[in-house]
Amino acid sequence: MAAANTQRLVATHSICSPISQRAACCTPAFVLENIDEYFTDPETWANYGLDTPNRDSTITALEVYRDDAFIASLSGDALSYLDDDPDLVYDQEYCYYVRTQWYISEYDAYVYGSNSNEACAIPRLLGDVDGDGYITVDDIVIVINFILELDTPDELEFMMADVNVDGAINILDVVQIVDIIIGRAAGNSRIAAPGAEALYEILTTSFTGSNPSLDVALRYDGDLAGAQFTLSYDESRIVLGTPVLASDGATVFAKETAPGEMTVLVFNLSGDYLDLPDESFVSFPVELSDDRATGQMQIDFISAIAAGPFGQDISASSRSASIDLNAVPDAYALHQNFPNPFNPTTNIRFDLKDAGEVDIAVYNLLGQKVKTLTTGDLTAGYHEVVWDGTDNHGVTVSAGVYIYSLSSEYFNQTRKMILLK
Repeated sequence: MAAANTQRLVATHSICSPISQRAACCTPAFVLENIDEYFTDPETWANYGLDTPNRDSTITALEVYRDDAFIASLSGDALSYLDDDPDLVYDQEYCYYVRTQWYISEYDAYVYGSNSNEACAIPRLLGDVDGDGYITVDDIVIVINFILELDTPDELEFMMADVNVDGAINILDVVQIVDIIIGRAAGNSRIAAPGAEALYEILTTSFTGSNPSLDVALRYDGDLAGAQFTLSYDESRIVLGTPVLASDGATVFAKETAPGEMTVLVFNLSGDYLDLPDESFVSFPVELSDDRATGQMQIDFISAIAAGPFGQDISASSRSASIDLNAVPDAYALHQNFPNPFNPTTNIRFDLKDAGEVDIAVYNLLGQKVKTLTTGDLTAGYHEVVWDGTDNHGVTVSAGVYIYSLSSEYFNQTRKMILLK
């Protein structure tokens, strides 16, 4: 009396490494997983006059059948089985079931349980993510979407996209798919000496000028076929634009995969190796959320991956940086005070394109200096002073219209403001 099992035996699809797009070149393989979930009680208990399984029974073997033909005997505690028979044919369905062998110590006899359910699957080439029987640029696009988190792979798509079978989907798999498509052969690349390491480095030290940028360098003494890295930054202070490569030929893909995290992939669809300039490798246009921002901001590498020829995993390190946010304006300016009218204090902002000696002072309508707000050398950048409505002696002045001025070697400007009582 065989006991029914609510679980079902599952056969996963091919985990083979393809040599080309043609079916004849593939060596499919199947994995039967969680076999121990699918045992059934012996169908011959009644032959021994028993209504329930004998407590001294032991599972001694698991017999695996493919298309009703016996192919393997596993130990009783096996959890999975890999069918890597080289005679399996790509794109042909195969069906499996498992039969359990038991040993009954009381009777010194072996009996068999009923067959498990049948699980079927069709081999597919690693890299054929869309399952159309060919490995093409369409599959590369799908894998990129997985990496940039534009789409989420199901279990089978993940298996097909993880070409190097390392449990992760990244630039290493993309490079291997490109090599499959172009039919790259080994032996035509310059590989660095053992121990050579790729280095990602942030070159930018400050966001200055009218068009600030974040520049990332990649250094390696050898051939690189692909690059992938993720940056972390304060998204409340800067916005990173679409990255631009310093040299032609390769293609760059990027997406903000989480707030303040930008993931970037670089590779060449033609299979050519990356051109690594001495300076910037990838440059991001930067927009400051506050164009008067000051202080420092940390930018870190969350991850950094370098792909060598044939998707070889090259050891990679990274150097983060603290960026100066003391922005520099494109022109001199003296802004209108705020609030205006005011009582008792007001703020006065001014922009200096260049460093130099600057005087900010308040005058009455007779041209008499009432208060010197600042005088001396100032750095280029955005500045602000406060007038509290007092003169140089600390005495509160009367209500009325006042003039404030900025004087420097390169720029002079005056504006009016109103003090209320």
